[in-house]
Amino acid sequence: MKQTYYISIDSGRIDKEKLGETHTYFEVEVDDSQLYELEYLLKQVLAMDHNAKSIFTKPLSEKNIDNERDTFQKNLKQLYEKIYEFGTNETRSSIRSLGIGVTK
Repeated sequence: MKQTYYISIDSGRIDKEKLGETHTYFEVEVDDSQLYELEYLLKQVLAMDHNAKSIFTKPLSEKNIDNERDTFQKNLKQLYEKIYEFGTNETRSSIRSLGIGVTK
């Protein structure tokens, strides 16, 4: 059975209700397996974002930096694609307006 959840990428949360207006939320309707998929992708993005911040604390080659950035962008796009797929009409419209090429 599908339930409504709110995803905030900037806060790294998936909740059953919006927790204030300080974050951007995307409304999705998902079953348990779809929720797990979204949670997994969100964790991947958050882990990569944390790793990206550590670039400034350790020396890396330009190639490694490019690879990390490419992987982060790929994971972020996959997350947006799933949010779009499971999202409400309003969510889909919001994602299309971001101009990130998600139109599944």
